[in-house]
Amino acid sequence: MKKIYLFFILFAFYSAFAQNVKKEGSEPITKDVIIKKLKYIKANGDSIDLKQQESMLLQLKAVSEKLKFENGILLSGNYLIGAYSMQDKNKEIVELGNELKKIIQNKKEDPTGVISGIYRSNALALMYIGLDTASKKDVEIAVRFAKTIKNPDRKYLRLTQCYMDLHSYYISMDHQFQKKRYKDSTVYYLNKALEVGLKIKDNNGEISNQIKYTEVIFTYTRLGMFYLEHSDEKGNLELAEKKSSESRKTSGGNEGFAYPPTNYAFESTELAVYGKKGISKVH
Repeated sequence: MKKIYLFFILFAFYSAFAQNVKKEGSEPITKDVIIKKLKYIKANGDSIDLKQQESMLLQLKAVSEKLKFENGILLSGNYLIGAYSMQDKNKEIVELGNELKKIIQNKKEDPTGVISGIYRSNALALMYIGLDTASKKDVEIAVRFAKTIKNPDRKYLRLTQCYMDLHSYYISMDHQFQKKRYKDSTVYYLNKALEVGLKIKDNNGEISNQIKYTEVIFTYTRLGMFYLEHSDEKGNLELAEKKSSESRKTSGGNEGFAYPPTNYAFESTELAVYGKKGISKVH
């Protein structure tokens, strides 16, 4: 009965929404109304079916284009990329991303983070369809824009995500060529990601502690795994142990923090370190 009730609530909302956007002869939608509707979709996205989100956002984007409302185009496009991402529609993301990049290509700053978000999302989609070089280029542009985000905590989060994307690119290059030629770049971007991730302030009101420490702990874990993979070099086994220890310490030292799904990666790294040392791990 509850499911039926919820269905009718969502159906009524969607019908009213569609009528507001499409109904001929009705009062034109203003820029303020577009922003209001976009905020509603963002705040209630979890309760709106992805296909419905797509339809709503496409309609708002079309109206924004008709009004030549750049902010509405970029925001609806950015949210639409998010909806596509949830459905693994990478080709659609790239097509939309290329369209949006024509609008933002001459921009110099990204105070809200929307522009860097578009470039980063496009880069990830390019990576998933195998266009690694194009992906790297877009991530590097995202980094440039991310440095201009006005809120420092949002800036640091976007930067740590982008640096981890660049780390992933160089990991991919190493696997493709079966060489360790990119190891310096790999560890460089891991350390850059950790450096900016740690700059995110706790309880800052913008980025939750859960998000911050998930990024930080995952980076510590990846550093531990990197040094373990290169444990034949002097001092790297000790560094692998140190990074794994810092990951555990960071997670245990933050009240209310739920240890992220990277736990399995941490455990694997820690066990491997102890295994290489020839000793048993004791909790």
